[in-house]
Amino acid sequence: KYAVKLVDGTLLRVLPKLAMTRYVKRKDQQPYHAWRIHMELQVGMPAPERFERTGARGDERKNLKRHLKPGCCYVTDRGYHDVGLFNRIHDAQSRYVCRARDSLKYEVVRENPLTQADRDAGIVCDQMVKIGQNRKDPPNHPVRLVIVEAEVHAKRTRKGNKPSSGKILLVTDLCVEEAAAEVVGV
Repeated sequence: KYAVKLVDGTLLRVLPKLAMTRYVKRKDQQPYHAWRIHMELQVGMPAPERFERTGARGDERKNLKRHLKPGCCYVTDRGYHDVGLFNRIHDAQSRYVCRARDSLKYEVVRENPLTQADRDAGIVCDQMVKIGQNRKDPPNHPVRLVIVEAEVHAKRTRKGNKPSSGKILLVTDLCVEEAAAEVVGV
């Protein structure tokens, strides 16, 4: 006869107490209340496959290393750019596409030819490269760099704002046969 509705008004009282459990001071001694949410969302699925909250200093790369699965293609931002992580993903029988910093140091090994579809998608170049060669453990697999033309925008840095390069650098272990440059660049 009646619709059952669950109602709870304690969240607002509990949230400040929860925040206090994670209370730390920043370097400038100001209060710092933050959490880091680690999430994996499979494209086409309505909800995250994995969702985890850690403290503000939770390391994204370490978190992903603990949850790697075979048969995935992990698409990540610059915060995940780490040769050791790339090796772990590749060793787990998965793939990655990671946005790299504009300052990426690399040596071109080979130019991959661009198709008209690649050029139409704004692909500037598709190259096989060497990265991280000065590291103790350099990549243990071929690395591909796809550079995409992008709109120049203000970029926040520790030294203030400066214009971006107008290019997006993407490193991946997907070979040309697995994904065309235009697909990597989307």
